[in-house]
Amino acid sequence: MKYMSRTVSFIAILLLCFFVGTGTTFAQEASLSLTPETGVFPVGEEFTVEVRLDTAGVQVSTADATISYDPEDLSFVSVSGEGSIFSHVSQIVDSEKGEVSISGLVTGGQQDYVGVNGLVATVTFLPKRNVATQLHFASGGARKLSLGASVGD
Repeated sequence: MKYMSRTVSFIAILLLCFFVGTGTTFAQEASLSLTPETGVFPVGEEFTVEVRLDTAGVQVSTADATISYDPEDLSFVSVSGEGSIFSHVSQIVDSEKGEVSISGLVTGGQQDYVGVNGLVATVTFLPKRNVATQLHFASGGARKLSLGASVGD
C-alpha cells in the first residue's frame, strides 16, 4: 500500500509537470534555509527544524526541498504545513536513505508568495545517539507557475 501511495504521488507530480510544462519559471535568486542552524538536542527528545524561504523579491508559487540526514543518528518523525506560506504541503520520506522531500504549492486562488522568511514546513526529528550530526539540503528551489497555469485544490 505504501508503494502504491508513492506511485500515485509520483504520477500526480509527473502529470502536474506535464500540464504546467513550460509554464514554470525558476526564481533564481530565491534561497532556502533551515532554522535553527545549530542546536543541541537530547537523545530521545523530538526537535523541530523549520524550512524557510527568502524569495529575494521574486514571486513564487511553489518550492521544493530535499533534506538529507544520517539515519544512524536521527529518526524522521513528521512534516507539518501548519503556518506555511503555501496552502498545500506534501512530503516523500526515505528513512533508510535519510531523506525528506518537501513540496509547498499555492492552490485555490491563493496569492504567490514574496518575502524574506516564509515558513515552507516544519520537520520533526528524534535523535537516536549522542553524536554531532548534520542536516543539509540535498536539493531545493522555488519557482513561479506562469502562462495561465494553475493548480486547484
